[in-house]
Amino acid sequence: MIWSVLAGAVNIIALVTHGILSGPAISNINNPNMSKLVMTNTILQHEHLEACNRLVFVDIAQVLAETIKRGHYGLSGVA
Repeated sequence: MIWSVLAGAVNIIALVTHGILSGPAISNINNPNMSKLVMTNTILQHEHLEACNRLVFVDIAQVLAETIKRGHYGLSGVA
């Protein structure tokens, strides 16, 4: 993130798959230069939602359900 700011970025949005928010993660996300952290809902983050309003979650329940169904029935590909 430091390099982005030094390069002139005024808004930083990070995207991650599994948000393991440990240590100083919340204080880093609350940094004035970061506007959002977008992640899937694969890890529960209830306690972090209260400490940080910059977290955005993408629900992947339907994708996982379809993948499991297709695997069970031997169908190829993901919807």
